[in-house]
Amino acid sequence: MNRISIAFISLFLSLNTIVVHGEDSLRTNMNHFGEDVIRRFRERVDSMMNVYHIPGLQLAIIHREEIVCSESFGWADRYAGVPVSEKSLFRIASISKPITMVAILKLLEENKLTTEQLVFGAGGILSSEYEIPDNEWVKQITIRHLLDHKSGWTNEPNDPMFWNTSMTQQQVIQQLLTTRPPKNEPGTQTSYSNFGYCLLGRVIEKISGMTYEAYVRQEILLPCGITEMTIAGDTFEDRQPNEVAYFSQERTTAYQMAVRRMDSHGGWIASAVDLMRLLMHIDRNTKVKDLITEQSMTGSYLAFHTWVHTGSLPGTSTILVRKDNEWGYAVLVNTRTFPIDNIFNDIQFIMNDVFIYTKQD
Repeated sequence: MNRISIAFISLFLSLNTIVVHGEDSLRTNMNHFGEDVIRRFRERVDSMMNVYHIPGLQLAIIHREEIVCSESFGWADRYAGVPVSEKSLFRIASISKPITMVAILKLLEENKLTTEQLVFGAGGILSSEYEIPDNEWVKQITIRHLLDHKSGWTNEPNDPMFWNTSMTQQQVIQQLLTTRPPKNEPGTQTSYSNFGYCLLGRVIEKISGMTYEAYVRQEILLPCGITEMTIAGDTFEDRQPNEVAYFSQERTTAYQMAVRRMDSHGGWIASAVDLMRLLMHIDRNTKVKDLITEQSMTGSYLAFHTWVHTGSLPGTSTILVRKDNEWGYAVLVNTRTFPIDNIFNDIQFIMNDVFIYTKQD
């Protein structure tokens, strides 16, 4: 007889408050998690949420391509008294990047572009969309460089995707092309780039003839059974139905950014269950048919045995993990702490130390 013994994650709600469970906030397969494990898990969630003053938290876990746990804690909107539920939607910030990567890999698999195709050089995918400066490094940038954060552009002195919020994507891209040449030769150094994934979104639009959002919804999300994910709005009033409110612990609010402009690098909203549905379709296992082949994933972190991607914006902390060939999880939180990595480090520490202890008798 197999006995799977698993202990869990933890996170919190708010200092000196109690954890609130929404009406549909709990869905846990007790064949995987015994009462002691669940009790300990919920206690640790309560403790961590108090430590970090987190209003609301949502998580989901898959095992062998089945969702075995979906739980929600705290407030989607604490001032309105709305608890987080399984249907709550959170900004996922940079977890948008794996979604964009999958879309690009799908186009590559369909022979609609290649990794070595130029972006701005002669005959480049976007060369007719912008005024291209006479800069050899700009003209050398390829799809592979953008995927791997090796375009040569850096975030020094600042991240261009957080420039003047009144500017359109087109204006941001043109201004950077005109005023800030790449700092490094493409392909030589890695520098995490929101701007690079913004460009990949424009590549998807150019190749597909659709908006970025429409293409991803049709070709990536709907085949996974995901129907509620969409690109976020910028303001509190722009929130979608079931979208949480974001609570900033910083000097800026969570509603002073051009989030919609971030679409392909940081603009999606989703639930933790949505992200598990996506993960099951890109995990290289066979029970659920993947969106793209294992061969197409080669060369990206999607081919790793274990990979982690986090997302972070004022009012938002998110993490998506493929733990190994059997497990995966997502945790979504509607605040952010400083240092930014505190929540991420604690989630992973608790998960790695307690979450997956599997014993077979």
